[in-house]
Amino acid sequence: MSGSTQQAGTRKLPTNNLAMHNMFERVAGILIDKEKVQKDTEKPMGSAKFEKHLDNFFHPENIYNATRKFPVCPASANAAKLEAEKLFKEGREEEAAKLLLLSQANTFQHQVLLQYGKKLVRQAEVAAKKPVNPDRDMFENEESEETFEEKQKRMMTFQSFDKTDVIERMASLPPTWTVVQICGQDPKVTRFKNTKKDVAVSTNPSLVLVRLQSGHVRVSMCPGPDTRACTPYMKEFQDILAENTHINRNEKVKSKYWDLRRQVDNRLEALLRSLEDKWLGVEKASLLGLLKNPSDIALVKSVISESISLSTKLSDREMVLLETVLSATPFLTRSQRVTAISQAVPSLAQSDISSLAETAFTKLYSLSSSPRHPVILICDPMVQSLPWESLPSLKSCCQAVSRVPSLPFLHSLWAAHSTDTDSVVTAGVAQDSVFYLVNPDKSLPETQQRLDKAFQEWDQWEGLAGEEPSKGQLEKALQGKDAFMYCGHGSGSKYLSGDEVQKLRVRAVPCLMGCSSGQLTRLGRTVDPLGTAQSYLLAASPALLGFLWPVTDADVDQWTVTFLTHWLGGGQEELLQAAADKRKCFRNILNGSALVVYGLPLKAKVKVDSVGGKTS
Repeated sequence: MSGSTQQAGTRKLPTNNLAMHNMFERVAGILIDKEKVQKDTEKPMGSAKFEKHLDNFFHPENIYNATRKFPVCPASANAAKLEAEKLFKEGREEEAAKLLLLSQANTFQHQVLLQYGKKLVRQAEVAAKKPVNPDRDMFENEESEETFEEKQKRMMTFQSFDKTDVIERMASLPPTWTVVQICGQDPKVTRFKNTKKDVAVSTNPSLVLVRLQSGHVRVSMCPGPDTRACTPYMKEFQDILAENTHINRNEKVKSKYWDLRRQVDNRLEALLRSLEDKWLGVEKASLLGLLKNPSDIALVKSVISESISLSTKLSDREMVLLETVLSATPFLTRSQRVTAISQAVPSLAQSDISSLAETAFTKLYSLSSSPRHPVILICDPMVQSLPWESLPSLKSCCQAVSRVPSLPFLHSLWAAHSTDTDSVVTAGVAQDSVFYLVNPDKSLPETQQRLDKAFQEWDQWEGLAGEEPSKGQLEKALQGKDAFMYCGHGSGSKYLSGDEVQKLRVRAVPCLMGCSSGQLTRLGRTVDPLGTAQSYLLAASPALLGFLWPVTDADVDQWTVTFLTHWLGGGQEELLQAAADKRKCFRNILNGSALVVYGLPLKAKVKVDSVGGKTS
C-alpha cells in the first residue's frame, strides 16, 4: 500500500498536457508583448496627446499651438505671454516676439475670418444665380484671380507658432514704418479675471515692448513701478476720466468749471510724465519713429563714428539699435542714455559708452523737433485705453502715430490697399471728395452753426446738416467718397450700426468727431475690447480718426476746422502727421489727448493746376 502511494506521488503529467501548457504560456507572452508594442507606438487620444509638449509652444502638438484656430479665452494669450517672458530671459528674443505678436487680438481675428467667410458665401450665392454661358466648355479650367475677400481671409488665417512668417512679412511693409506692440503683463494672471470689466488692476503691470524696424526685432521689458506709495496708473487714469465727466455734466458756474478743468488737465499731464519716465524709462525711445531728414540721419552716424574706437566693430543690428537710442537723445536723461547705449551694444567699452553719451547730448539735442516717419502701435487690452500718443516726448516732436489691432491685420490691410490703384492709400484723399454729416439729431445747434458754414466753403463737398441721413446715403458715401466727416454725438452708429458697416467695403476715411468715437470697450471680464473703429477696420477702411473718451463740442469744433485746413488745405498732406501737428491746438489737454487714429498712414491728394504747379 505504501509502495503504490509513493509511485503515485512521483508520477508526471502526460506529454500532451505539458505541451498544451507551454503553448498557452507562449501565446500569453506574445499577446503581452504585442500589447506593450501597441502602447508604445499608438498615438494618444484626447488631451493625452498634448501632455508631452506642454513646455514647448513651438511643437506642433503643444496644446496652445495645436488649438490656435479655435475660439479662444484669455488663458491662451496669458499662457503665450508668460512663455514669451521665459524665452526672452533665455535670450530667445525672436521666438518670444512671435508668441507675443500672434497672441494679440485673437477675438478680432476670429471676427475678420467670420465676416469675410460670410462675404464669400454671399458672392458664391450671387455667382450661382448667374446664367451659364452655353459657349463655354464646362470642363475648361478657368483660373481666376484671387478676390479681395479671399486675400483678406487667407492673410488673416491663424498660423501655428512653429510655421508662422509674421515677422518675415514685415519686408512687405514700407521700410520707413516702425511697428511697436505694447503688452501689459498682469502679475496676478489667472484663468478667470477677478476684477470687473470696468475696474482697473490694483498694481502697475510690467510692460513688454516688441519693436520691429529696418528688418530687426527687439523685445524689452519695463517693470511696473511700486504702488505702495502711490495710486496705480490705470486707477489714476480712470479717476481723471470720471472727474472730467462729472465736471462736464454737473458744473454750471463758468469760473469754477474752467478752474476744475485745469486741475484735471494738470493731473493728466503729471500722469503722462510719470508714465513715460517711471514706467517706460529708457524704452520711451522705442516709441519714436525713424528720422526723416538725411542730414539728421548723417549727424547721428557721425556721432557714432566719432565716439567709438576704430577697433570696435558693430553688427547691423547693433548699429540700428544704437541709431534708435541716439535719435532719442533730447528726451533721455544722462543716466538713461548710458543705460540705453549699454543695452543696445552690451560689448561696448565703458569709455566708449561715456564718450557717446556726452557727444550725443552736445550734438544731437536739436533732434527734439526733427520730423520723423510714422509709428504704428499695437496695444493689448490691458493698456489700449491709455493715450500713448500724448506722452511728452511724442507730443513734443509731433510724432505721427496710428493704431492697429494686430500685426497680421496690418499686413492684410496694407496688402489690400497697396495693390489697389483706386484706394485712397495709393491715390490719395481728394479734398473735393468729402461727405459730411453735422448735428443729425438736432441736439447740437451751436455745432451746426459753427461747422455748416465752414464746410460749405469747400465748394465740392456734399452733406447734411440738421437732418437724419438714410442708410443708403451713408453706405454710398462710405463706399464712394474719399473722406466722411461726422460731427454729432458718439460715433454715428445710431444711423449705421457696426454690423451694417462690417458688411461694406469702406473706401472713405471716417473722421468721427464725437464723444468716445474711437473707444474700444470691454463687454465682459474676459472679452477683448470692441468698438466702432474695429467695425470700420473689418470693412477694410484705410484709416479712421476718433476720440478715446468724451470730449467737449466747442473745443472739438474749432479743432476740426483747424485740422481740415491743415490736412486737406495743403499745410500737411500726411493724415497722421497733420493730426499730430494740431494735437496742441485743443484748448484742453484732455480733449487733445483723446485724439486717436487707427489704420494706415495715408496722404491727401495734391491738386495740380493748369500751369503744372502744386496748389493742394
